[in-house]
Amino acid sequence: MDSNVSPNIESRRMMAKVFGKTHLLQKDERFDKIPIEHIPIGETSDGKLVCLPKEFRDEPVIIICGGRGSGKTWLLHTILDRTNKYTDKNCLILNDYMNESTWWNWGWDDETRKRRLIKLNEESVPLPIMHFFPSSNSLKKEVFRRRYRYVLSIPFSTIIDHAEEYFNWKPERDKIYYYFKNAAEKFKLAKSEEEVNEIIEEEFASVSTKGNEMFASMKFKLKNIMAEVFRANYTTLTCHESVESIELKDKTTGEIMYKNDPISACYMAGIVPAIMTSDILTHERYASLFFYYILQQRWEKKELPEFRNKAEWFFIDEVNKITGKGNEKLTEYVTRGRHKRFGMVVCTQNYSTMNKFMKQNKDYTFVLRQNSDVEIKAISNDWGLKKFEEDTIQTLKTQEVLGLTTQKFFIYDRNGVPYPHTEPIKMKSLFPLSYHAPPNIMKKE
Repeated sequence: MDSNVSPNIESRRMMAKVFGKTHLLQKDERFDKIPIEHIPIGETSDGKLVCLPKEFRDEPVIIICGGRGSGKTWLLHTILDRTNKYTDKNCLILNDYMNESTWWNWGWDDETRKRRLIKLNEESVPLPIMHFFPSSNSLKKEVFRRRYRYVLSIPFSTIIDHAEEYFNWKPERDKIYYYFKNAAEKFKLAKSEEEVNEIIEEEFASVSTKGNEMFASMKFKLKNIMAEVFRANYTTLTCHESVESIELKDKTTGEIMYKNDPISACYMAGIVPAIMTSDILTHERYASLFFYYILQQRWEKKELPEFRNKAEWFFIDEVNKITGKGNEKLTEYVTRGRHKRFGMVVCTQNYSTMNKFMKQNKDYTFVLRQNSDVEIKAISNDWGLKKFEEDTIQTLKTQEVLGLTTQKFFIYDRNGVPYPHTEPIKMKSLFPLSYHAPPNIMKKE
């Protein structure tokens, strides 16, 4: 008797042999369980499983593009869930501007979807996720009615270091820039708005302003500029709710086992941090610096021994919304970040206008339904698509995908035998392992 099979099942098998009858299969006997060694993402119309490799020589740049409502975020969610479950990569949701990941810490409660996952020898698994909201004066307190939601702020020094861009100053045009520059190092040491104003007073006291209305006007203008920054509540100087570090403690002893910035602490705890950006994308210059700050911090933290040899993937919805300094930093990741084991999965409606370095360094592009001739032609030119493949893009149904790669997919046939595949392939995205809310529910959130 097989020691791994229950006595009841074994006895039914023996009875079937003796009497020549087929016994009723039990739940754990209904399917042959075939081990999948890669990351499942889609299924072809003839029942083959399409997978990404688990390991890469260089971490990939994966682009998901398609029209509105075609299933881009669904596919991103599918890749994220399985990357998090089946690999040891650290995952960061960098730009959830529609608050879609709000529900991803739930499991599916729909029996039909659960059965679809069972056929893949999978089960519904809530994504371990923690949500972080960039601080601003328009951030609504109601968003914190759920647990595991926190505020992130950028240091005041980040705005000082990038004042030219943030305030849209031109040195040849704005004389105030020179006075600001002289006091920049002092501003970075300030602990409050009062201290900043004191520094401005001191700076202008060193020049003779008596009877000189121009200097008085510049001092007044600089104070107003700084007051606007403080009113916006973007920085750690004014946002006292922001979390600068998180401690991980031993449940039994209460001893602090690890302490670092929130994203690093999430990684060490096996949690996916999600940056919820719906509140800041209308503040374009602040959003640009916020993304820059997060990306620069991750670049520096990669030198720590706990992260140095571990892959880190960024999942970015509507990547074109990251502009300015943030976009420049993303370019650095694409062109210089692979040796540090950084990868990214990005979504966009507008492939034609996205970061050209991402397109030049792409490893995979997943194309969903797209009706724009401009977008289809841009994709076709980059990938050398045939006419029938261009036509296929327009006729794709929701969640159907044309997969393109410069590397390889792994395809599992119906007998569970994997083989590499490098040609374009049409598939339907698999279900995410965690709950994916319809858009109308997300609007209510």
